[in-house]
Amino acid sequence: MQAHIIHKYPLSSVPSASGVEFFAQKYYIIGDNSAGLFVLNPKYELLANINLFVPEVLEEGVIPKKLKPDFEALTTLTWKDKPKLLVLGSGSRPDKREKAYWVDLEDVSKVKKYSLKKVYQQIREVLSLSPDLKVNIEAACANAEYLCLFQRGNISGKNAMLVYELKNFIRFLKEKTSKLQAPQVFYYELPKIAGIQAGFSGASFVPNSDQIIFTASVEDTQDEIADGKMLGSFVGIINFSQAQQAPAIAPVKFRRKAFLGKIESITIREIQADGIQTLAVTDSDGGISEILELRVVV
Repeated sequence: MQAHIIHKYPLSSVPSASGVEFFAQKYYIIGDNSAGLFVLNPKYELLANINLFVPEVLEEGVIPKKLKPDFEALTTLTWKDKPKLLVLGSGSRPDKREKAYWVDLEDVSKVKKYSLKKVYQQIREVLSLSPDLKVNIEAACANAEYLCLFQRGNISGKNAMLVYELKNFIRFLKEKTSKLQAPQVFYYELPKIAGIQAGFSGASFVPNSDQIIFTASVEDTQDEIADGKMLGSFVGIINFSQAQQAPAIAPVKFRRKAFLGKIESITIREIQADGIQTLAVTDSDGGISEILELRVVV
């Protein structure tokens, strides 16, 4: 397996990009310290910035770290035959980062907010996280039947995919009338660089296939919240029907050298006979985010 960056572009319109989805010839991007849902055209030009909520405080145009929603995961999905976008906070701080936003992709001005508190309490329990470790959901992807959430295990060592039955999860979130079923949990051994564990950062179902493409990054940090020096990023493939098997994984390269940026999310642009054309975004932790056109060959 190989993963090569073909082109990269500055993404100055989105602070701290952390998630990207491609739907109906538009890119939908979130940032972890912003209240916005940024909509871009195929030329990466900003079409709209939709506020998912009104922030309490802004400092230099972004939400301060202690107050930020930490949007880290998003996925498109179909609900009652309508396209939707689900945005999730990481859960790494109580209350502030335990929110979900539900966006109608036929009218992006229609946004609803839901609590993830009980979902993240359940995740803490099923992963058996000790009190000193945090829930840290960094990616989400959905197909017609399932919603997959990805726990970043760079600190806990528990890189996990949690698989929910989609209808049950959404009904619990929206209607509060259904009991949330426990997810299936799959743990993965991801690579290390200089002895430091990689952690999940992004995921997307490959259309018309049984595959999930994911990203993982290696960051020299001592906890789930503090940023650290970036050492590299990876792309991998999970065969969903055989999710217990080890995934194929490759380091991301640019001009034949290891790419040291912090890849946060990935989405599918086009399936070709000789590879998958994807688009990824980076979070430069205070600098300018980047768009990466990334070719993956399995």
